[in-house]
Amino acid sequence: MANILFVDDEENILKSLKRALIDEKYSCYFADSAKKGLEIIKNNEIDVVVSDMRMPEIDGLKFLQQVQAISPDIVKIIQSGQADMYQLISVINTIDVFNFILKPWDIDLTLKPIINKAISQAKLIKSNKELNKELAEKLRELEIKHFRLEKLTESLEDSNSVIITIANAVEAKDMETNGHVNRVAYLSQKIGEKLELSHGEIDILMKGAILHDIGKIGIPDIILNKPGPLTAEEFEIMKTHTIIGENIIKSLKSFEGIRGIIRHHHEKLDGSGYPDGLNNGQIDIYTRIVAIVDIYDALTSDRPYRKCAMSQEQAFTILKNDVKKGLLDKTIVEILEKEILENPNSNFLTNSLMFR
Repeated sequence: MANILFVDDEENILKSLKRALIDEKYSCYFADSAKKGLEIIKNNEIDVVVSDMRMPEIDGLKFLQQVQAISPDIVKIIQSGQADMYQLISVINTIDVFNFILKPWDIDLTLKPIINKAISQAKLIKSNKELNKELAEKLRELEIKHFRLEKLTESLEDSNSVIITIANAVEAKDMETNGHVNRVAYLSQKIGEKLELSHGEIDILMKGAILHDIGKIGIPDIILNKPGPLTAEEFEIMKTHTIIGENIIKSLKSFEGIRGIIRHHHEKLDGSGYPDGLNNGQIDIYTRIVAIVDIYDALTSDRPYRKCAMSQEQAFTILKNDVKKGLLDKTIVEILEKEILENPNSNFLTNSLMFR
């Protein structure tokens, strides 16, 4: 219900208003001076003020100026006689006045319709104010979300830097694998694209490819860089790099999606791989891709245990034989071979590591 304040120093006018408006669907307040009117405004939520112009002590202009200062949203109506026209113009030019009523007025034909319009205006002002408040809150929420997104982006950039730093540290430790993770990541990305993996899936694939050998940082240099074949005992130690690698990143939520690649990139489809002896249906697509590219790059690169790198043809002969034995994914081997035939220098790429 709207609250209307009438301010007029003429007692008979206030009495007439009280009688005429008693049944209206709004609450009426009455004040016989501007001073009393200001007190009512300070202590009540007034929607519309109807004020006379000529009043003792504080006239209508000064009164409405103070009303404006106290509560700018109050809808203001002036009532005045013809003799006050110049002062009325001054009021209209000074403050925001919704309407004015010339005395004498007819309550039903003039006053009530104007008051009803003023009430509608007050509701509109209040509604707009609430909408603006809601909009401001939404904008604030968007600002907070934007800020969080910026921080998340920075965090992702930082995590990518960490990945590259760790990968470089592993390669620095393993003297014969310079550029290995770059090449594995590049070729894995190409295979992922041929398999129509999503951007997010390729991002996981590349990060896993880059960090697949992270566990080698925990393998003694004497084993990692041993010239010639490893003993059975040394090979068992070398095999632990898959578990060490997973343990390094398992507490990092941002790397959760690549744990399987790191732990299982030496698994075989027939269950003969390590460390868990997984079989066909237990090895995800990311791990299958990285496993095959890892083998291919190892075959076509110099290694401590084999100084002479194989040719591409020799490498694919071995990969295809492993497919026939049920060790590797046939589709991925075929896609890799096609990529190498179309881009024969792919296994020599040493581009900077990039992420989508």
